Amino acid sequence: MRNPEHVYIFWAPGRGVTKIGVAVDPEKRAAGFRRTNRLVTDLQIIETWHRPLDARAVEAVALRLMQPYRCVGEWFEAGHAAAERAVRRAVRLSDAGRAKPLLRLMADYRKSLRKGVTVAEMAEKYGVTTQTIYSRYPGPVLAKLRDQT
Repeated sequence: MRNPEHVYIFWAPGRGVTKIGVAVDPEKRAAGFRRTNRLVTDLQIIETWHRPLDARAVEAVALRLMQPYRCVGEWFEAGHAAAERAVRRAVRLSDAGRAKPLLRLMADYRKSLRKGVTVAEMAEKYGVTTQTIYSRYPGPVLAKLRDQT
């Protein structure tokens, strides 16, 4: 049986960056970062989610929600409060069974955006309102979507 994975948020106050990720042992993961990366020796564990959840889906949704703040990989130039909000929202979506459908919608929309499909057409396809789609895309992505309608 596979060990359960946990979603975590790390914060490096000296660099002003936050990391969202998944690990079996977040403490060990943080220690590894502190040991091997001199830029984040002050790394702090802000929060971990240990209860049963689809950790990979939660992480994927949270990373998408934090996209406007991404600096490299899973590191974001945003305070840990923004990362906590993103992960909590992703956990709620996962609990409601909506995380994976939302990821499909996001991936499908990005492809459709390149093909000139409008927000209204996507909303009709998924049986949701345009506002529902807008609410899933923070920051610059939202502005792009609104410009199309």
